[in-house]
Amino acid sequence: MLVAPAERGITRRFTPFMKMEKLSCALLILLCISGCSYHSRFSDQELEDRLRSNEAEFNRLVLMLKEDSQLAEVNPKAAYLNSDVEASLPEQRVAEYRALLSKLKVTTVFRREGTNNIYFAAWNKDDFLLGGSNEYFVYAEDVPAEKRYMLESLNDLRRQTDAYAFKRIADRWYLHVDNW
Repeated sequence: MLVAPAERGITRRFTPFMKMEKLSCALLILLCISGCSYHSRFSDQELEDRLRSNEAEFNRLVLMLKEDSQLAEVNPKAAYLNSDVEASLPEQRVAEYRALLSKLKVTTVFRREGTNNIYFAAWNKDDFLLGGSNEYFVYAEDVPAEKRYMLESLNDLRRQTDAYAFKRIADRWYLHVDNW
């Protein structure tokens, strides 16, 4: 047990429990500070430029998913028929998916259930305490949302919690912010 110098005649003893309290407080402060990087740092212009400079690869990925219509999701680890059933694809096809995901800096590609829309995850951060922040490129043959969710800019929404909106950036291509 450690003894602190006396202040005004009072001797303080630091127990292991008190050390744990300090450590817990430090970790809580670190968690709060890390929340500062909670939202995407992208701008509309950065993402639009990324789509335009890699449009052939984005369109190739859309074509592949249309050809592999049984797939629900593809990520660098595997392709899935649904959330928990891995698809059996030729290794060459899986390698092509992985190469495109890597080049496009996309973590996963999936179809939104009940639609033909294809979502390309450009940014994702889920945290039980802080919520989630997601940013997508979306390929949609029809407008992917009601008019009230279609905006001219998503820049201000990226810093907000409970943000849900789309921005059209090209024919059949949209940006989507979904923060909760």
